Amino acid sequence: MDTRWQTVAGAKKEGLNAASVVYKGNYRPSYMPTTDMLTIVLVYDRSNRRILGAQLYSKHEVAQSANTISVCIQNNNTIDDLAFVDMLFQPHYDEPFNYLNLVAQLAIEQERQAQKVK
Repeated sequence: MDTRWQTVAGAKKEGLNAASVVYKGNYRPSYMPTTDMLTIVLVYDRSNRRILGAQLYSKHEVAQSANTISVCIQNNNTIDDLAFVDMLFQPHYDEPFNYLNLVAQLAIEQERQAQKVK
């Protein structure tokens, strides 16, 4: 993973048309006996919607989510790909959309709103 693109500032310094979104929520549903807050900053290129980087913050172990983002970057996936990629879902433990889906859906909505302004 190219660490220069993990932040909007780093991506813009490299000449990319970068933007970011922030997701804040629980890493698992609030009806579970325990959960922790999770924050994800997703960085993407506005020109082609390609995922450039991310930061994940949580007391819960989120290494596999970071690995998923790394694979997305390696495969040149877009925010559209990540928004609806099929993640493991178990109704008693998870929400229908994984938090990685949700942060990408925020990015899509941000781009949709930006198009309305133009």
